[in-house]
Amino acid sequence: MTSTQKRPLPTPAMVANGRVLGEPRLSPDGSLVAFVATVQGRGQIVVMPAKGGPEVVVTTEPEPPAAQAYGGGVFDWLPDGEMLVFAGKDGCLYTVPAGGGAAVLFASPVGTGAQLAAPFAAGRFVTCVQGGSSGDRVLLFDISPDRALTNAPPWPELVATADFCFDPTVNEAGDVAWHEWSVPDMAWDGGRICVRAMGPGAGDPIVGPRRAVVGGALVHVAGVHLGAAADSGAADSGGAESGGAESGGAESGGA
Repeated sequence: MTSTQKRPLPTPAMVANGRVLGEPRLSPDGSLVAFVATVQGRGQIVVMPAKGGPEVVVTTEPEPPAAQAYGGGVFDWLPDGEMLVFAGKDGCLYTVPAGGGAAVLFASPVGTGAQLAAPFAAGRFVTCVQGGSSGDRVLLFDISPDRALTNAPPWPELVATADFCFDPTVNEAGDVAWHEWSVPDMAWDGGRICVRAMGPGAGDPIVGPRRAVVGGALVHVAGVHLGAAADSGAADSGGAESGGAESGGAESGGA
């Protein structure tokens, strides 16, 4: 287009047929890229070759949340690179093949009005946030073959609770990090980046101490392993964090 040419004015049809893009995620081997698109108000997860090529819309029902160009937390690749895990608008987590196909229920929230969101996967673990009227929870699922249930979703470990939890992430060892804060604090004056470690074997409860590595007033809260404090000697003098997280460490088993 030369300097003398005018750009075409957008029409209602052009706007209606446009789409919002967000959350690009490379597959583990880097051959594919997936992203969230919103077309006519409907969220979609799209997979295509990382070098360019045809797009495949891999979600139909349940519908994922709409794309947010400023960040989201709708889905992630599972480590095998063949499946994705995503949050449905109904509050549940689902898995779907990268090539498209029927979605399969992965996990349901516990409690009336609760929603699961922001899944993140690494190694044999998937972490996410469960939001609800009584606050947020960071959950951790073990998806290793010896733990997988063929006829039911895996059961989560409870990592932490606070009034607000965001952006959970996990590594292959099962160490979880997340952002949290609780009222009366706000994100800018009481936000905390916290880290907690997973037990050494499949099925072990969370055993590592919960630590705020930056921000907020929380310094350290002891973890729990089989009913005993894993690191009680290092806990702060209050024995519990400020704000609404659990004071005795993570619960084993249910969320």
